Amino acid sequence: MRKTIAILLIAGIAAALAACEQSPTEPHGRWGTVPHVPLRVLRAAPDKVAVAGHTFTLDAYVWRNFQPISPPGGRPMLAVATLAEADSLAIPQGVDLAFIWVVDGENVAVSVFAEPPQPGWPPHMQVRRVADLPQWGPHIFVDVVVGVTAGDGTMELLADRDVWIERAD
Repeated sequence: MRKTIAILLIAGIAAALAACEQSPTEPHGRWGTVPHVPLRVLRAAPDKVAVAGHTFTLDAYVWRNFQPISPPGGRPMLAVATLAEADSLAIPQGVDLAFIWVVDGENVAVSVFAEPPQPGWPPHMQVRRVADLPQWGPHIFVDVVVGVTAGDGTMELLADRDVWIERAD
């Protein structure tokens, strides 16, 4: 039991350290290696994208937890990304959110959506979350960019601009 807890603790620390890296090429999750995307390309990502014959938009929510149970200085950023099919049609099989980049000026944090989509949402929406981002903010604006993948292995970037990092007390 102690060995299992120690392994999980080490894995959690390693994941947190990897999230703080500036290089967006750290291997993570089921998608393998996060592709290197230059900052200028992330900044140019559109707010609508066509994938598998459907148009999608992104709604991102980012916050930091400062509740009394949090460590001093609060917890790292958490992000929820909602992919929505623009015509409220069901998201086709194989379309998925793979990666997330959070951009604050020249700083870029990257992660992989390792958990499955959140259940209970309408078929035209896919909701994913990540919890291994750095401790930026709160109360600053960031850009959130995601990689939307299709079943054929292609990926398109999709952005939500000027997302306010909330503070939960």
